[in-house]
Amino acid sequence: MKKAFAYIAVAVLALSSCQSTVKTARTVDAVSNIRSITVADLKVGDKRVTSTIDNVSSDLRRGGEKNVKQAVEQKALAENGGADVLVDPQFVVKKKRGLFGSKIKSITVSGRPAWYQNFRSLDDSIWNNPAYRQVVPVNPKGAAGNGFGRGAFMGAFAGKLQKTPTYREKSPAFRPRGWHGNVDLYLGGGSEDESEKTVDFTYTATANFGYQFSPYFYWGIGSGYMSLSVEDAKKTAQMIPVFHDVRFYMSRKAITPFLDVKLGTAFVVGDWLKDADKVKQAMMVSPSVGCCLGIFDVSAYFMHTQFKAKYKFKTGWGYNSQEVDFNFNTWGVKLGVRF
Repeated sequence: MKKAFAYIAVAVLALSSCQSTVKTARTVDAVSNIRSITVADLKVGDKRVTSTIDNVSSDLRRGGEKNVKQAVEQKALAENGGADVLVDPQFVVKKKRGLFGSKIKSITVSGRPAWYQNFRSLDDSIWNNPAYRQVVPVNPKGAAGNGFGRGAFMGAFAGKLQKTPTYREKSPAFRPRGWHGNVDLYLGGGSEDESEKTVDFTYTATANFGYQFSPYFYWGIGSGYMSLSVEDAKKTAQMIPVFHDVRFYMSRKAITPFLDVKLGTAFVVGDWLKDADKVKQAMMVSPSVGCCLGIFDVSAYFMHTQFKAKYKFKTGWGYNSQEVDFNFNTWGVKLGVRF
């Protein structure tokens, strides 16, 4: 009976020793945004220091090679005035190979000890500079704007960080691409080939409207009014030109030479050729060379106008018709404005 009681007691003790307590815990990740509000300068020593752990303990080796390196760095900092960080650390690791791998026997580190100093608020640092943080544009030439000195260096550095584009304007404001027009006034004299008479005075006013394809090239169409006073003639020749206008500027600048060519036709108006039975449509060609002065231009021009008129002449056998060519060649000064 006593033996049976002893067996039962042993069994109860065995069961109670196998019991274990399990505890569980639940964690929740808290959303946080950690920002440093203090900055400091780093004072780096001018000499390199060295520290060694000859016999690496098994405890250090269990944490891996990274743990051993951290330990020798901490030793180097403690041996050199309690520096805060070791700049440019270089390690020499000696390992011993065994049957089941290798293990670190000793480790040496060399580097420059450095200390944090001049702690200050973020509001007083360069990081709070809007230009440095790419908030506002900066002048790549520096604060002084002259391209020299410390301001120029900092401005160029901040400009590179901000990647501010620098480019040359392709269409200057004085001749941008788009729709434009020109008004021209011609003043001068000339001659009429058929009658060999001198043109005492001529004036022509034209206007054209077209497209400026680039700072160099313009094309448009226009019309106007032309009046030629012929010597010893009672009346003046009057025409309405209709033409294409092509203009080439020699440079992108506001003040630049240019070449202008007008090519088209002219309609005779008025009663200068009232006795003619038929007046054929005239041809007009007018090249000019001048200088553009912003929106104004001054140039020398030549204009050739040619047309035919049919007259009836009385002969002994009656009336006979004949076509007569009229060729007006005029030249002078042309004044213009662009809009």
